Amino acid sequence: MRIHDHSGVPTEALELLKGTALGDTGGSQAARSFLFWLDGQHDPTGYRGDGALELRRLDEQHRAAALKVLDWWTTADRVTDQPLRQVLDALVEKFRDTTTDPKVLAALEKLEQAQGLVNGSPGVVW
Repeated sequence: MRIHDHSGVPTEALELLKGTALGDTGGSQAARSFLFWLDGQHDPTGYRGDGALELRRLDEQHRAAALKVLDWWTTADRVTDQPLRQVLDALVEKFRDTTTDPKVLAALEKLEQAQGLVNGSPGVVW
């Protein structure tokens, strides 16, 4: 059973997770870690989470949203990854402005470079 229709991006679920990930709570950390894990990246704050295991830290509403996003992200007929990349870009931008840790800033730079390589490849869906 699919969680949502393949033709649509789970926009509401992504927005819920993004809104949470922009915060500074344990749930924010878990949502942020999960979203970056989907793309094979590290949380720009420097937190090293446990990928999908972060779902255990989310409440029922956020866990359901994360599962919708995961289902969409893993479908073979997904035509774009831009909605997730836009969320990740917003998170990178938010946390670039709030950190002064050189290791975190270096990680942010590497993340941007990696995303630039992926985003700069027209016609490739990751």
